[in-house]
Amino acid sequence: MSGRRSAAQRSRPIRIAFLVGDDPNAHLALDGIFADCYRRWGGRFSLVVPCDDSKIRASYWPWLESFDPDLVYSYVELSSPEILEIHERLGPSTYEQHKHHGEPRLDVFGFKPDYGTSPLSSLSTIFRLFRYRGFGEKLEPLKIVDSAHSEDRSRFLSDSFGTYGVSYSTGIFPADARTVASLVTIAKPRDPGDRRIGFPRGEETVPDEAEAFKAIAEQRATALAITSLVLASKREIDRWRWSGSFNLVVGDEIDDRILFWNARLLIPAWLDRDLCCLRISPAQLDDPVFFETLITFLNNHNHVNRGSGGQSQLTVRSTSVPLAELEKIVLRLREGRCWSMADAHFVGSLDELVPAQKELDGARPGGGFAISMRLGPSWNNFDYDPPNARPPVDVPEHLADAPARHQFTGGHWATEYAIEQGGAKPRFSNDNLWLLPRRWRTALAFKTNFSRVAQGLIFPQRSSGDGFFVQFQSLERRVTDFFVPDAEDAVHYAFCRDGDWACGAGEDAPIIPRPRARIMEPSNEARYLSGVIGMAGSIGAAQHFLLHPFLTDMFAQFGGTPTLSSNKIEPTLNRIQRLAAREAPFDLSNDTERQAFATLVLKAAQGLKSPAQYLRYDELVRNWNAYRTDVREKQDPGRQVDPEWEAYEKGSLETCLVEMRSRSMIFQGHQWTCEQCHHRNWVDLTGLAPRLICGVCQESFDAPIALEWLFRPNMFLIEALRDHSVLSLLWVLSALKDRARNSIGYVGPSKFWFERDGGPPEAEADLLMIVDGQTIVCEAKSSWASLRAQHVQDLVDLALKLRPDVALLAIMDTGERQGDAIAKGRAALAKSGIELRLLTLREHPLEDKSYLT
Repeated sequence: MSGRRSAAQRSRPIRIAFLVGDDPNAHLALDGIFADCYRRWGGRFSLVVPCDDSKIRASYWPWLESFDPDLVYSYVELSSPEILEIHERLGPSTYEQHKHHGEPRLDVFGFKPDYGTSPLSSLSTIFRLFRYRGFGEKLEPLKIVDSAHSEDRSRFLSDSFGTYGVSYSTGIFPADARTVASLVTIAKPRDPGDRRIGFPRGEETVPDEAEAFKAIAEQRATALAITSLVLASKREIDRWRWSGSFNLVVGDEIDDRILFWNARLLIPAWLDRDLCCLRISPAQLDDPVFFETLITFLNNHNHVNRGSGGQSQLTVRSTSVPLAELEKIVLRLREGRCWSMADAHFVGSLDELVPAQKELDGARPGGGFAISMRLGPSWNNFDYDPPNARPPVDVPEHLADAPARHQFTGGHWATEYAIEQGGAKPRFSNDNLWLLPRRWRTALAFKTNFSRVAQGLIFPQRSSGDGFFVQFQSLERRVTDFFVPDAEDAVHYAFCRDGDWACGAGEDAPIIPRPRARIMEPSNEARYLSGVIGMAGSIGAAQHFLLHPFLTDMFAQFGGTPTLSSNKIEPTLNRIQRLAAREAPFDLSNDTERQAFATLVLKAAQGLKSPAQYLRYDELVRNWNAYRTDVREKQDPGRQVDPEWEAYEKGSLETCLVEMRSRSMIFQGHQWTCEQCHHRNWVDLTGLAPRLICGVCQESFDAPIALEWLFRPNMFLIEALRDHSVLSLLWVLSALKDRARNSIGYVGPSKFWFERDGGPPEAEADLLMIVDGQTIVCEAKSSWASLRAQHVQDLVDLALKLRPDVALLAIMDTGERQGDAIAKGRAALAKSGIELRLLTLREHPLEDKSYLT
């Protein structure tokens, strides 16, 4: 690797998806999830996924894939195939199953997630929130609602706002944070002499949840629910019915709680200074004090509208309360002078909340108070010298306002890296980024060094859904540098080394993808492909020289083509037919019979004309002029050509020949016949001299004044084009390079061993590609005549072992054959989520141009 390259990085919260089922402990699981989320920066933007019969609900898979969790935490016992599907489709850093150590503790603390290490605290945001208060706000410490451990907390409080004591498992607030925030603790009045329940001196208290809710409604206090979402990025999903209104969820059922939680993900990120969602119990509406406080809360905190800048919108929703009852609630809110324009919506199923695929496809990254466009303002650029990148220190922006080494700034966040990988660039892109796939876990091929060694468990690196390299770091353990692999290193790691450490761990081994192959090596064709690309200078240059129809035909005259023309095939077939009429059928499993058949074919082909050894320059000029005329007539008959353009087109042949000559793809010289021994001598342009010496008899003669220039090819190039599929491989790379938007990487022809370490390879692949984060295994053929049904089956078998996104059958020909075999293979791969694609000259024809680049 050489040449300085560019990269960019951005920090964001760790994204976690939770899997929950409808079981007796489901409410406790949600209690633990909500408490944990309110403790984490960005935790309010977590996704809760319902499961049915110990399986992820099928309708939620698209949202889950778009959400792109760094961790998947499950309260449901999934089978091994389902866990492996999570790894394949989501590529999380880790999958964790909730475990009870000993006798299950049936309260919120027994169901709080355990990750083994801590994400960044939600209260790390309070220092910036305090410093950048709104204009006119009093510069007083933030008041965060809590509930004493002696109090019976309602789920209204813990679901909608969270409590410090439960989320942080302590009632002690750090003294060095009291200048910016303090707790407002819910605690019943007590006898000052009763020391069984104590609070820190000077702690502010309120007598009950009603007073705490009133303090929040009147903007005298805030909650962990706010600190856990403010300044955090999330994926912006524009879902018209859900994104444009405040969601007031009425109901206490499991589905009501999940509805309340997930609906917040559909609210625009610029509203992250407020909750925008609230869940209440139907019984609470019978309390006039609560109802009055609720209206105050909505009037002060609802700023959600449909982007019109007009009146705030409110939707009262439920999965358990009938629509007629919800409409009565809406009417009561209007009569109570709620300023929001209210509506009612009964949600028949949680599936109604799931965004449509079109909405997920249009989702965009968002961040903090400003929208963060991809590789936009939130990215910090840096350069690196491959193969090692040394990114500058990059931490979440709000930590700049926090005291050094404060306990609220401990914990991990995620950093995404967009890295230029070099090599061939997509046709319409200025850069070739490393967009990593999910199915092939190439992220672990990036070797990272940190400022200190981990003392406990860590989150392994991964690739994001956008294809970026994701690493997890903290203020105490920052990324110092990492090794950037090339495509071959990354794919080899994904196939042969990923998960190998868990292969011998026995029954306790984690359920993760295991190595797909025992051995992977370049095949013989790989050296020809790399040799031709090296000879041309780059993939782009090789495609210009070898895929232009005129030059393709020129090399075909030298024999540099894998496809025999019909005027050679048909006469040979006719001769074989005549000879075979006098012969008995051949048994090709017998050595003697095979030799007899080979002799028969050789006799039939004896009359074929040998490829040209040389081409004259004047002949090339005549052919080029005829080709240009033919192209013009096809593209624009009768068009008058500008004289300057005509001269450019005509001269481009000479320019191209000069370039190929400088790269030793062709050789220019003169052929002369010795007058003494009649040997035909070739003298290269660099070997011309006034006297020519015969290579056989050593007689010398004067060089003629008028030389007839000839061109002959590099025989390595001819052999590569004729016998080693290089032309069709370059054609496939050209097609995918034109289709790629931001990223393309490939590994040349490779061979694999799956069950044994030696002997002949068990399978071969013509190309392995990663295009815009999508993995492709390719079988390339020069024509339909060379494709057999077994070749299609071999591609299917290999794809099922390597598990790419796409199995590509590329035929450098027109038309279509083997339809039954292709249809059968497509159906077999579809069951494993693999697409079988067909690429022919119809989809990517060789471009007829009347000039040479």
